[in-house]
Amino acid sequence: MVRKLFVVFMCLLYVGCSTVKNKDVQLVSVPVMYCPAPEPFVRPPLMIHQMSETQLSSPGELAKYYKATIQQLQGYAQQLELQLDGYNKINKEFENKKDQLFKDTK
Repeated sequence: MVRKLFVVFMCLLYVGCSTVKNKDVQLVSVPVMYCPAPEPFVRPPLMIHQMSETQLSSPGELAKYYKATIQQLQGYAQQLELQLDGYNKINKEFENKKDQLFKDTK
C-alpha cells in the first residue's frame, strides 16, 4: 500500500514539475575579481635561536642577538605589508569596476 502511494506521489511530482514553464534567461555582466597567487615568503631563521650556551650567559651578546632578531622580524613584517598593499590595490580596483558597472546599468 505504501509502495503504491509512493509511486503515485512520484508520478504526480514528475507531472507537476514538467508543467512549469521555462523562464527567459537574461545575461548579467558581473565583474570577476582576479587575484594572483601570493609570492612565497620564507620566514627568516631568527638569530636568537642560533645562540650558543656561552653566548646566552653574556648579557651583551644576548642584547645584540635580540636586536638582530627584532630587525629580522621588522623586515619580514615589511615584506608581508607590501604584499597586503598589493591585494588592497586589487580590491580597490575591483570596487571601482563594480561601482562603474552599477552606474552603467542604472
